[in-house]
Amino acid sequence: MENGKWRMENGKGKNAKPGVFVLSIIHFLLSIFLLVSPVFSEESGNDTIDVKADVIEYLEQGRLLVARGHVVATYQGTRLEASEATIQVDTKIVSCKGRAVVYQKNVTYEGDDLVYDFGRESGQAGRARIKAPPVFGGGDKIVRKETGEFEIENGYLTTCDQDQPHYKITTKHITVEPGNKVIAHNAVVWAGPIPVLFVPNYTHSIQHRRPKVSAIGGHRKAWGSFLLTAWEYDLGSNIEGHFFLDERDNLGQGYGTKAVYHSAALGEGEAKVYYTQERRRDLPEGAAAEKQRYQTSLRHSWKISGKTRTFFEYNRRSDSNVAKDYFEREYEKERNPETHWDWVRHAAAGTAEVYIRKRANRFENVTERLPQLRWHLNSLSLAGSPVYFSSDTDLTSLRKKDASAKTSNDVFRSDFINKAEMPLKIGSWLSVDPYLGMRETVYSRGIAKEEALARGAFLTGINANSRLARVYNGSIPLRHVVTPQLKYEYLSSPTVGREQLINTGDVDQLARTSRLHLNLEQKWQTRQVEENGNSTVKDLARLLVNNRYDFETERGGEFAVTSADLELRPKKGIAVDADTIYDPPSKDFLQFNLDVRLEPEKGAHWVLGHRYLQNNSVQETLEFRTMLASNWNLRVYERFNVKSYRETGAKKINEFLEQEYTLVRNLHCWEMELNYNVGSGQEFWVILRLKKFDQLPFTPLQQKSYFPSPGVES
Repeated sequence: MENGKWRMENGKGKNAKPGVFVLSIIHFLLSIFLLVSPVFSEESGNDTIDVKADVIEYLEQGRLLVARGHVVATYQGTRLEASEATIQVDTKIVSCKGRAVVYQKNVTYEGDDLVYDFGRESGQAGRARIKAPPVFGGGDKIVRKETGEFEIENGYLTTCDQDQPHYKITTKHITVEPGNKVIAHNAVVWAGPIPVLFVPNYTHSIQHRRPKVSAIGGHRKAWGSFLLTAWEYDLGSNIEGHFFLDERDNLGQGYGTKAVYHSAALGEGEAKVYYTQERRRDLPEGAAAEKQRYQTSLRHSWKISGKTRTFFEYNRRSDSNVAKDYFEREYEKERNPETHWDWVRHAAAGTAEVYIRKRANRFENVTERLPQLRWHLNSLSLAGSPVYFSSDTDLTSLRKKDASAKTSNDVFRSDFINKAEMPLKIGSWLSVDPYLGMRETVYSRGIAKEEALARGAFLTGINANSRLARVYNGSIPLRHVVTPQLKYEYLSSPTVGREQLINTGDVDQLARTSRLHLNLEQKWQTRQVEENGNSTVKDLARLLVNNRYDFETERGGEFAVTSADLELRPKKGIAVDADTIYDPPSKDFLQFNLDVRLEPEKGAHWVLGHRYLQNNSVQETLEFRTMLASNWNLRVYERFNVKSYRETGAKKINEFLEQEYTLVRNLHCWEMELNYNVGSGQEFWVILRLKKFDQLPFTPLQQKSYFPSPGVES
């Protein structure tokens, strides 16, 4: 068929014999009957192969379809294109001549003399290529298995989508599991036409966007010249991780590994180990230059059932500064990670918990809990009345360890809270919940004597909250939602003062309290219609104000600190966040932070920050990102102190704390990132990353968009 018309190949023009012409007409009618009617539609519905071509011929013997010219065969979402193909109707096997292509979901498979089985979704081809983003490959022969795997013989693998890839991995045999992983043995890595690396065993998971090998090189003041490398490994489907090999000119070599594991039966976790035989070059002559330093951690989480879960974390360090010296961003995130185990069981009646905390590092001040048993009883109606009873029980064996004094104070504490409440609904807009109760705590010993101490305190209070809304119908529909909350709490003076107790924090700090909390949340919302036609509620603005009034202080009744948080989202790409803490007694702001983000879909991005901390610092931050040219991007980060105070009390005015400049060069399938930082010293580093696998196993050295502790210098 050509341009929608049937073409007669036998007999042309007036020279055609009448008999041949009659036979051609019969063949024409038979073709229409067999092909336009259900020729190969003996299987109905989705089990039919749909074939289109310039010429289609049906051979009853062998039940074959022979198609020529612009052949397109479609079966259950899989499409095959070829110039000539023979299709076995019963077995659904297609044999192609010349070049052919198979499209299936996000995988493209093409090659010479392709044979493809639609039923088994398997086949093979010579001089073949596959496209299974982010992976591309080719070879002398490619076989597709029923499992979906591809076997490439004498071929290559890459993430570059060019016909002549900028880099590739070649070997005699490659296995590709689309969406899962690739496996190669005795592989050679090429940069263009140059071989750069031999890898005896290459297994790479493509479920995550991490490269097989990562490297960051540069120079910083404390380290000197450095090179940080990470090598990915995969131990089956349940364990994967990285080996780390680092070289720092001023400190020596460092080694480590990180493994992420998961088990359907026992949960999942992460283990990390890092070790260095530090050899410092900046120490004075005669000082011990070598020092063993290490850091280990293990985190394991296990959801035993729908109502039971457990979590374990272990952290061991050689000294308190090893994380600060080698893993700065990890140190800023969590300076003193705990070693503890937690088991929680939820039930209809309440929640049970077992908690153990143990000191793993002798240089830490830790209050150990060996163990802590908690039980919370959910509210129960008393004899069907509107009065509800709840309780909390806490049994803890405490051991307070002081690293500097090398002492330990042990005490067993039993803490009980019994509370009765009567929630009420006033009208349709106000909920009120008054309560009263008793808190009793028993200590095995006090700070001055070994006898047991029993402490009691009466507690009462009331909680009230409401939710009010009003809709404004205009060109832009708006809804204003107001949620006021009021909470009064009273605690009588404990029968035993805290000065008589071994102070382990929290419960031991209780004192007479009469306090009123006033909270007010306001939201401005609109309804937004998405591209799929569904509508969602979008918050344009949110303001939260928290206030507290203490009735009993040394100066009598007064308002305590007031905090406020503001979020504005007036338009996509525009965000304003502000928070403040105000101290009414001193009539001054203790803290104020403001962040403005202007991030349009096109054009430059701006992030502006302001930090104020009373009697500490006033700091400004700026982050700017833009495209310099078609393949170049620029990032600038500045951190500037308008005013700051030193520990000596001296004041510093107008001081640059940090400047960072980043250039990113687009190299098609790669990105090269050049970073230069001026802070405590001058630093620079280079990152070369694959676009498809851009999640580095280690974080860049600086690149802090926001300073973690306003006014506190690093």
